[in-house]
Amino acid sequence: MKLQTIETLHSSLTQLKSQEMPLRLSYKFSKLLSKIEKDSEFFTEKTREVILKYAEKDENGDLVQTEDGNIRIQTDKIEEANKAMMELNDIEVEDINITFTLDELESLSIAPEVLQPLLPLIVESEENE
Repeated sequence: MKLQTIETLHSSLTQLKSQEMPLRLSYKFSKLLSKIEKDSEFFTEKTREVILKYAEKDENGDLVQTEDGNIRIQTDKIEEANKAMMELNDIEVEDINITFTLDELESLSIAPEVLQPLLPLIVESEENE
């Protein structure tokens, strides 16, 4: 599984973690969150390092933002920054080995954009857990 996938999965799980759910499902979600937390922290830190390295800075050394609030990358460094982020996104991480059945998730109300990153972890039956 790619590091970028872990980060997207972490974001979805964060949205679900305060939702009431059956005990066994809550346990599995907690276990999954624990497994991916370090990878997510690593991704966040390395993304921050890439931004700091390639960002445009003003005369005070502060990061320059675009009109839409993103950090502006130095024009002559855009290709390098993109390459660094692609390398980060493509890092392979250890497989998770935690799955969910549709029956287990039935009790949750999940928006499609939150469900999407969970799809690789959903199996047809409990035999695959």
